[in-house]
Order: sequence, then C-alpha cells, then structure tokens
Amino acid sequence: MTESYGKRLTIDLSAKEVTKGKIEEDVLKNFIGGKGFAAKVLYDELKPGTNPLSPDNVLVMVTGPLVGTSAPAFAKTAFATKSPLTGIFIDSYVGGSLGPGIRFAGYDLVTVRGKAEKPVCVYINDEEVKIEDATDLWGKDVVETEKALKDRFGRDVQIASIGPAGENLISHACVCHQIYRQAGRGGIGAVMGSKNLKAIVVKGTGKAKVADESSFREAVRAANENIRNNKVIQEGLSKYGTLTMIPMAQAMGIATVKNYSTGVMEEEVAERFSGPAIEARYKPERLSCYRCPIACEKLVRITGGKWGKFSAETEFETLMLLGPNIGITDYETIAYLGLLCDKMGMDTIQTGNAVSFVMECYEKGLMSQEDTGGSEVRFGNEQAALEMVTDIAYRKGLGKLLAQGTKAMADKIGRGSEKFAMQVKGLAFPAAWDIRGAQGHGFSFAVSDRGACHLSSDVDFIEFSGAPEVPDRFTLEGKPKIVKDTEDLATARETLISCIFNFLPPEIHLSLLNGALGSDISMDEFLLVGERTEQLIRAFNVREGNISKKDDILPGRVFEEPMPKGPGEGHKISREKFEEAVDAYYQLRGWSKDGVPTRKKLMDLGLEKAAQEIGV
Repeated sequence: MTESYGKRLTIDLSAKEVTKGKIEEDVLKNFIGGKGFAAKVLYDELKPGTNPLSPDNVLVMVTGPLVGTSAPAFAKTAFATKSPLTGIFIDSYVGGSLGPGIRFAGYDLVTVRGKAEKPVCVYINDEEVKIEDATDLWGKDVVETEKALKDRFGRDVQIASIGPAGENLISHACVCHQIYRQAGRGGIGAVMGSKNLKAIVVKGTGKAKVADESSFREAVRAANENIRNNKVIQEGLSKYGTLTMIPMAQAMGIATVKNYSTGVMEEEVAERFSGPAIEARYKPERLSCYRCPIACEKLVRITGGKWGKFSAETEFETLMLLGPNIGITDYETIAYLGLLCDKMGMDTIQTGNAVSFVMECYEKGLMSQEDTGGSEVRFGNEQAALEMVTDIAYRKGLGKLLAQGTKAMADKIGRGSEKFAMQVKGLAFPAAWDIRGAQGHGFSFAVSDRGACHLSSDVDFIEFSGAPEVPDRFTLEGKPKIVKDTEDLATARETLISCIFNFLPPEIHLSLLNGALGSDISMDEFLLVGERTEQLIRAFNVREGNISKKDDILPGRVFEEPMPKGPGEGHKISREKFEEAVDAYYQLRGWSKDGVPTRKKLMDLGLEKAAQEIGV
C-alpha cells in the first residue's frame, strides 16, 4: 500500500484533544477505505450498547483511495455512526468537494467523539486542526451557516454542517454540504448535534497522490471512455439528472404515490415531472461534483409565484417523496418543500415518508384533528405539508411525532398502522421503487445492512434488464443469490467511494484501485473485502440492535395489497416465497437460521473479535 494513503485524524471534543496517526496495514488491506473503514472503526471502537446520542458515540467521516484523484465520479465522502433513528449501523454519502478537500488536507479517515461544552466547529487546515467556538452559528439554518463559515474561513473551504434539525436531535437530521448536498440517511446530523458540533470546515492545499501513475492514468482513460459511451449517462443523467427516471418509473408502474398505495401517477403529472419537461420550462443549471463528467445535479431557479423567488435541486427521491407520495403535484411546491428540508437539514426521504404515513392515518380515521393540532392532513394539502416539515425541525406540535420516524410513529398510533408504515428496521422506504413491481429490489430492502436502502445492491438493474437468464421483476425466484453477490460488489465499491451513477464495471474499479495504491489486488480479493465488510456490519447490528430474522421483514402492505392498477396490477409479494428467500439468503451468507453470522464464517474472514462476541 502507498505511504500517502491511510492517514487518520481523531478529535475528542470532550478532552479538546486532536490526535494524528496511520491506519494499520492489515486494516488497509482488509477494508481498503470508505464503508470498510467505517465498519471496522465502529465495531472495534464503539462501546457495546452505546446510546447513539451520547458523547460516547463515534462519528466517522471517511474518504477512499480514489477520492480527490483524476478518477471520474469518485468525489463522495462517507459519514457513519450508530444511528439514532434505527439503533444500528448507518452510513450515508455526500458528493461535492468535501471528500477531495479532506484528502488534500492530508487525511483519509476522521473520527469525532465526545461532546463539546458549547457549540463548536472543527477547522481542518492541512496540519492545523482547531476546535473553535460556534455559539453564534447555533440556531442558523444551513444556508446561513454556510455563508457565515465562508465569511469566517474563506470562500475556498469545504463545509459539512447541520441545521436546526440536527441541533434539535431530530432522528433523521442530515449532514449538509454546499446547501443542496446531504449525507441524508439515518440521523447522522443528530449525532453531530448531540456533540454540540455545528460544522466541520476543511481547507486542504495538498494533493491526492497515486502510487503507479502510468497504470492509473490508463485506468482513468478507460473509465472516461466508458462513461462517454454510456447512453444512460449521456442521454439521461447528464441531460436531466435523476428525473430521467420518472418516465421509467411511470411506464413500469413502480412510482411512489400516496404512501406506496399505487405505483402509477396521472399521465399528465408524470409528463410534467419528466426531465425534458423540467428542462424546457426552467433551464436548470448543471452542477457537478469534483472531477465528475456526469453533472447529474440540476439547480432550478424559481423566479416567482406563491412561494416567491428561490433556488432548489429536486432530484428523483425528493420530487417523488415530497410530491406524488404525499399527493402534491405542483412542481414549485415540491421544490420549495425540498429546499425547506435542505435549510433545516433533514432527510427528504424520511420526511416525505413520515408525512405520507400521517396523511394515510388521518384519511383512514386513525388520527383526528385533535391529534394533528387542528390540521386537516389529507393527501395533497400543501399548507399542512409545509407546516409539518417546519414543525419536525423544531419538534413543535405534530412535528414531535413525525420527528421520531415512521416505525416509532406506527408503534405509537397502533391499530394496524404498521402494515402501511413503509420502513425496514426504522429506515424509511425510498422512492425507488414500489417493490411489488421490483421484488428482488424489495427483498434487498429487507436484508440490507442499514434498513430500507435502494443502494445496497444492484439487483434492480439486473431484474429490469430483461435478460433472458434473469427471472422477471415480479418474482423472488433466483433473487437471493443476486442480492448477496451484488451487495458484496456494491460494498466493495463503497470502500473506494464510487458514485453509483458512473456505472463503471468492476474491472475498471479494480484497475483504478490497483493503480492508486500500487497494489495487485485480485477481483476475488476485492469482492471479499465487500463480503468482509458486510459480515462485520451484520455482527455490529446483532450486537447493538439485537437484529435477527424478526427484523429482516417488509411491511404488510406489500404482502397483502396487490398493486391496484398499471403494468403491475394484481401483483404483490408472496409471504411464503419471501420467507423461503430469506432462508436461502442466510444460507448463502453463512448465517444461522435466525440470521446471525456463524463463528466459522466470521473466523474465515479474519473477524476474530466479532466471532468471539456474537458468532454462533
């Protein structure tokens, strides 16, 4: 491994101490970076049973060996911790320029523990690392915070900050970067808030070096060529961002509408929300992460109307979950709700999911206006949605309930509401996709290491491919192995930290890795890193959340309610087939019948501590 990679920075806010060091060689080899480092740090260094909002929780901010190099679409930063929303492992990723900035400052892994006596920000300027007072920033939203920090430290700094939601310990508060980019899932922003950490500010003047410049240059050339020749990227993501997925979701009947009750929008709505329609009407500005040729982020400037003048970025998840999912079909209202979440520092996925759940509860008579503080929270009520988003961030009124997350809400409301509380292990369903029409993808939600995650495997790409050897999207047949294998691959990619939208094949990922580190890692070894990381996270989840087969489950709606219309009409997931798939997956993973990794499997992967603590 190269000498220029593997530098660690540890910050103890309670002791006001900063420690610099090197990541051990065996950790570099066995976990590479990114998600791998995060899993290793949290398993080894977090005291079992730690409350996620206590000073003892560990916040991980980590890059990978390709971040900040000339490799295309490798700009992300991973944040990880024990989640206050789910009580288990959570990792979440943010693009932009934060990750490159961390590497340019000379670090690959940053961990923060303890709690400051008063609000602070951490300032990293190459070798200089300071814990500075941020009392004046507490209470400011994300836009105000970014401006104040740039005024204070300079326009060229990179910032990771929280808004009021993080300060108020909202269970799905996120970490924000460049206003419109977030490490959104699982409440990592609340962990920062619990530490009185308003922001991490980074200024790096160095360079992310590679060990074998010749082979790395060749791998970069192959990567760029692959991206240039990919029609999905060039004709979809580059032109329209993730809104290129709207027509596909509608055509396949897997859109997210009214709390996942149906997978089809009105055709006129689907057309208005499509990438070409938004491009024609608003002419969005293309925004790019560091050295990314794809530029999938599209910033829309609203020049007037009922919400005034503002700018917002409405990617697929935000548009669907704060739009059709809650019955709202006015684009500018959705954009405004998304911007409000960004300013407050809240995950739009979890927020939209919680709002739609409350709306369905209200319409089903499980909640009254007395429960909602006098508000008529029906699907499509724009004003009610606006009030709920604001109230969540400040834990006001109905927001106190929504701030807890969909699972906790269903536990409180009861009366069968858990059947349409669309979550797994506490993490809300994303907009991609209505899983009754993407059943392998839905299965991956159930067994994912962090809950309902649409990025944990590549099974949806495979079951949507139409390849004759792949069982179709309305069955679970053959899916456990596809999920297991592509989970390992996806996790291996996340040790590099690769953007899913570069669509680079594993061979190019591996060539880039070996060029960067001057290593000779084989494909089998690379995939084994993914499997090792997955197994360690499962061990962490068993230890911290008592996770087992009882938790690898989907909400009743997908088993009991067939899709009412569209291409998937009549389809639902068979509970019997699902149980068979879970058993098959456990067998492939080397887990017990209750979903606990066996001692032998953990030992085979070199995870001796986990084998001793939780292996069966």
